[in-house]
Amino acid sequence: MQRVPEVKEKIKDQGSMGHPEKRFKKIEERVVLLEEAFVILEEKIAELEAKIIVL
Repeated sequence: MQRVPEVKEKIKDQGSMGHPEKRFKKIEERVVLLEEAFVILEEKIAELEAKIIVL
């Protein structure tokens, strides 16, 4: 499938925008924060389950 030259340029430009390394690092930081949040949620759920069992 042939692409129109303008489309090729747009695709190429999108790839170079926003420094991929920086974007990747920000995504990694968000993943770490989400993992920490899930650990906290799991602890809270365990506490609630323990309270329910007591009741």
